[in-house]
Amino acid sequence: MSAFPNRDRRAERREATRREIVDAAWEIARRDGLAAVTLREVAGRIGMRSPSLYSHFDSKNAIYDAMFAQAWGELRDLFDARQPLPAAPREALLTLAEGFFDFSVSDLARYQLMNRRTIPGFLPSEEAYAVSVAVYVIKNFISLFLRSLLGDSSLSCRRLAAQRARHWSSSRRGPCRSHRRRACPCPSPDGKPSP
Repeated sequence: MSAFPNRDRRAERREATRREIVDAAWEIARRDGLAAVTLREVAGRIGMRSPSLYSHFDSKNAIYDAMFAQAWGELRDLFDARQPLPAAPREALLTLAEGFFDFSVSDLARYQLMNRRTIPGFLPSEEAYAVSVAVYVIKNFISLFLRSLLGDSSLSCRRLAAQRARHWSSSRRGPCRSHRRRACPCPSPDGKPSP
C-alpha cells in the first residue's frame, strides 16, 4: 500500500479548467467590459468550443457567479493579510476604507461586478454571496466600530450582514424604504454610504 493518498486527477483537471475559464473571462472583462464576456470568446481564448463550456459552467451567469465569488474572496484575503488595525475606531475604519478603495480602483471590472449591477439578469448565488457577506463581518470590526461610535449595543455583525443581503436583493427594484427615507444605517447596494 502506498504511503501517499490517491489523487483525483480528473477533479484536479476539472478545477484547473474552471480556473482557466474564469481567468479568460476576467481578461475579456478587463479589456472590453463585463458585458463583452461571451461564451464564444471565452472558449476561443482557452482553446475550447462554446458548447464544451457547459460541462464546466451551466451558463454565462454561472461564470459571472464564479468571478463574483473570486473577487470577494480576494478582498477577504487582502483584509485577512493586513497588519493589525489601529486601536482607535476612526483610524481603523480609515485603514479599511483605504484598503477597499485601493483594491477597487486597481481593477474596474472587478469593482463593477462586486458593487454595481452592470449585468442584466445576474444575481449571485447563495454560495457566492456568502463570500461577500463574510468580508463585511471580518473580525466583527464593523459592529465594534459602530458600537463605539454610536454607543449602540444592539448592533451586531449578523444584523448588518442581513441588512446588506436585503439591500442587494432589493436593488433590482430600487432603493429600500429605509434608503428612500434616508434612515438606513448601512451602505447602499452600490457601495456608497447612505446619504
